[in-house]
Amino acid sequence: SDQITLLRGENRWTIGANLTMKSKPNSSTESEAKDEGSAPQIQALHEFPDMAHFLTQTPYPALRVPVRETATLRRELKHQLLKIPRMKNVYDDPEDTKQYRVLVLASEQASKDPKVTNLIEQSNGSITRTTHTIEIAYDYLTAEEALKIIFKGKGIQEIPTAFEIIGRIAHINLRDECLPYKYWIGKVILDKNTPRIRTVVNKLGSIDTVYRTFGMEVIAGFDGDEWSIVSVKEERCTFQLDFQNVYWNSRLAGEHKRLVQQIMNQAVSSEDGIVVADVMAGIGPFAVPLTAVGKTDASTDITVHANDLNPTSFKFLKINSAKNNCQNLSCYNQDGRAFIHWLQKEKIPAQHYLMNLPASAPEFLNAFRGFQPRSTDDPMPWIHVHCFAPKVSEHENFYQCAVDRCAKALGCALDRERDEVQVHVVRDVSPGKNMLCVSFRLPIAVMDLPIIELDDVSNVRGGLQSDGETKSVESEGTRATKRAKMD
Repeated sequence: SDQITLLRGENRWTIGANLTMKSKPNSSTESEAKDEGSAPQIQALHEFPDMAHFLTQTPYPALRVPVRETATLRRELKHQLLKIPRMKNVYDDPEDTKQYRVLVLASEQASKDPKVTNLIEQSNGSITRTTHTIEIAYDYLTAEEALKIIFKGKGIQEIPTAFEIIGRIAHINLRDECLPYKYWIGKVILDKNTPRIRTVVNKLGSIDTVYRTFGMEVIAGFDGDEWSIVSVKEERCTFQLDFQNVYWNSRLAGEHKRLVQQIMNQAVSSEDGIVVADVMAGIGPFAVPLTAVGKTDASTDITVHANDLNPTSFKFLKINSAKNNCQNLSCYNQDGRAFIHWLQKEKIPAQHYLMNLPASAPEFLNAFRGFQPRSTDDPMPWIHVHCFAPKVSEHENFYQCAVDRCAKALGCALDRERDEVQVHVVRDVSPGKNMLCVSFRLPIAVMDLPIIELDDVSNVRGGLQSDGETKSVESEGTRATKRAKMD
């Protein structure tokens, strides 16, 4: 016999009290110009396909088995039975609900498995073959399955289901061909990831080179007050951030861990402790785990001076310092070059300088021209510079172009052996580009170079975090006396 199980899900147009799906645009179509003369037709949310559009009826091979043997047979046939998330594979037999059950098999191939065949042959007729048709509704589809149905026949080459998760925000980067369906895509991603996700955003434009932020639009979910304020966890630390106004990339977690561990390993064997200058610190993915009390495995003596030009990053850097009970962490809000000069003027002996601004960090190295160690016994510090480089340059003396870029900004040569140059591939950014970390000892030759003049190196604002309070740190520096043209 042919039994039918109907599994209809509810149409979730609203999720919870505060999670309202985007209702705009209200018209049947919306024009959003990409340029003068090109206006893709944006499909409104209320035009989302009817739930009946997603219904599929699929017949599966099945076994009609005695009720008393059901539990034993489920264990014996666990590899042959149907496995679909949130869906049963055992049903009542409508012809005899008291005496028989129906076990649904995964496929025709599973029904021909020797284990299945032997059970039928040895059952003396108590186990028989049948079929069971399952009607699968929208709620039982994955995001990819639902979008495949939506885009069938629409010429979409790649189903856009990959996204980054930041707290409860899903960040997706839609290609132009998908933009007309952005609200539909947002709805599907939200529906299939609630309650873990409450807001879906689409990236607009590229990352800004000053504050490392990019434009975004909410295409589904909650967009009320402070929708972009989220918390994330990394390296046993909790970070609060405003995703709209600061830079955060969860794909860099491995790089954060690598450098933090490298510095901690050195600190364990250091008698005098380690001082780190985080020049482009963001919200603290390096600075916070290096100084968070009780979050590290080793007992280390590390002091971090963390700086970021973005006032919002500076705000959350201080918040995260307090949240994670950081000690020996001073936070500053200044231009990176001015910060490097200020550390020199104050004779703060950093052994490591972290410069995590891939688009332009190498160019900030000119701030080290004229660098002087605190004493002749102090070794030159380690510099860790993040940058981008073409993938093809991997075969040209292993990214020599990135090393040359650093040397040009420094104003002197970088010798791979003498200056202990190390190039680490952080991640694959695009088909033609990688993100790198170039680490090296600051060359002694920079000591003889003229100091570059900055527009204003006199004021560095900041504070020392201690028990949730901020102690003011103000310093009146003097303008650099030697001048050099900035590359």
